[in-house]
Amino acid sequence: MKIKKYIANTLQEGKIQILQELGDDAVILSSRNIKLPKEKGREAIEIIAAIDTAGKREKQKSPIPTKEEFLEKKVQSQPEVLITKNNDNEVIIDELANIKQILYKLTNGIKFKYSNLLTNSQRNLYELLKSNYYTDDFALRIVGNLASEDKLHNKHEALAYAKEYLLSRIKITEDRTEQRKIALFLGSTGSGKSTTLVKYAVIQKLVFGKDVLVISADSHKVGGIEQLQTYASLASIDFKAAYSNSELNEIINQYPKKEVILIDTTGRNLLEPDAIKEFKQLIKYSNANRIFAVESSNVSRNRLLKLFEFYSNFENISLILSKLDECDYLGEVFESLFDSKMSLSYVCTGQKIPEDFEPISEELINNYLIIDND
Repeated sequence: MKIKKYIANTLQEGKIQILQELGDDAVILSSRNIKLPKEKGREAIEIIAAIDTAGKREKQKSPIPTKEEFLEKKVQSQPEVLITKNNDNEVIIDELANIKQILYKLTNGIKFKYSNLLTNSQRNLYELLKSNYYTDDFALRIVGNLASEDKLHNKHEALAYAKEYLLSRIKITEDRTEQRKIALFLGSTGSGKSTTLVKYAVIQKLVFGKDVLVISADSHKVGGIEQLQTYASLASIDFKAAYSNSELNEIINQYPKKEVILIDTTGRNLLEPDAIKEFKQLIKYSNANRIFAVESSNVSRNRLLKLFEFYSNFENISLILSKLDECDYLGEVFESLFDSKMSLSYVCTGQKIPEDFEPISEELINNYLIIDND
């Protein structure tokens, strides 16, 4: 199979180039909008296309049976079952096994629906990306880019280059500790925001020796203030509760010598229309110079993309990814980060402090990018 990358002004123009060079049998694997740095950021379309260089092959029989094949198989097998099986239960078991096999072929064919278009090395990487919960389009995009650069000679090389390619587009923001920090913790309901704040506070106090104040501005959650106060007292960290923005401002002004002030905000649906205005008011009254967005690693890709769009309204913000221990694969998270402006600062991999609260690094990301269980 020959795979080639095309750059065109429009998708239609790119299709004409592909038709002229590769012919009618060419298949478009992926397309995306890009900016050309050598042409002052002019927008263009990048298209990855492929064609079977072995020529027109005979149409392979689909692993998914057609309706006619299914009915024919059932009719042909039925007399044999009736003749050879005397027990009704055995007949039912046979039928269920047959249905199970058909369903397996159907689901496997849907899951890896582009596999038959790819070479063995391309197929291996594509299916590995899919099993890590990357989408079809994204998996083909990665395979197409690496194939066009001739970097898919074997599985080990393909995996290494795929990780390198993904890592090059994921942004990391290091957490600075030298200046006074007033940090807001934002997050969706159930993201683990308050627990993450406590972990961060304990590390700032015990590991970095900082004088820490925790403030709860979450007056909506029943028992939220009391729970956070209990956590803070167990770690001998000063705690205050603010029931309004003006009260929050007064508390902060009362503690000018505190090196780290951490503010827990209301856990809510961040996609509601008034959420941006509400949090911008919090930033104004608190004079926050740092924002941590806490989101769970098991959130869907579509939800993450909407949340990242919401978080783009704020400056000095980065992501703390929580509950990694509750998620098998992180393809949806990394795919969402790949083209977004959001950066990573920390990950929470369990309940232990400080072992399971880790600052992000390329080495750490590399461990989760593509997990190969073989």
